[in-house]
Amino acid sequence: MQLLSDDQLPVDLRKSIAGALAAYANDIPIVEGLIKSLQDKEISDSVYSALWTISRRTRVWIFPMHLTDQSRNVKQLQIQYEIVSWE
Repeated sequence: MQLLSDDQLPVDLRKSIAGALAAYANDIPIVEGLIKSLQDKEISDSVYSALWTISRRTRVWIFPMHLTDQSRNVKQLQIQYEIVSWE
């Protein structure tokens, strides 16, 4: 997971890491780590795809929870996610 967030690595390599995780990962800690990488615009599509695949394998849903301020405006930078088991 540390390699995925390493900005010094080429973007294509980081996307490949996300793809490898999609192929082999099967646990919630990997899902949690990938969620943190969704904010990185360069690899977010690959991370999203990996999350979709892994969430099916681990039988969980991932829900974004947008936080709002007092005026009911959504704060885009404060998105959190909830992981819920299918069972």
